[in-house]
Amino acid sequence: MVKPFLNVKCLLLTLVAGVAAAQAPLSDPTAPLGFSVKAAQAQPFTLNSIFKSATQSKAIVNGKLVKVGDRVNGGKILAISDTEVAVETKDGVQRLALHGQIKKNSATQ
Repeated sequence: MVKPFLNVKCLLLTLVAGVAAAQAPLSDPTAPLGFSVKAAQAQPFTLNSIFKSATQSKAIVNGKLVKVGDRVNGGKILAISDTEVAVETKDGVQRLALHGQIKKNSATQ
């Protein structure tokens, strides 16, 4: 009579321990010291391309096509020029510049 009661008690204890373990966040044992998941998820802004025509300007920021007024990763696109994009964030305005700009040379004859 004691053995079935002991089995039920062990089963309940195992279930309670399993639920508690499932609710606890798992940490990565290979993560660098001081690593934060939130900091890793905060993606910086990357300017990929700028497209300008006589009537409109668009850019690709973090792989997303945007125009002035659009939002990307919590920031608002304020301006798009020939060489940079201004993004308003909670920390202020960030200016994203194109790297490796191609300069136009006048044709020589």
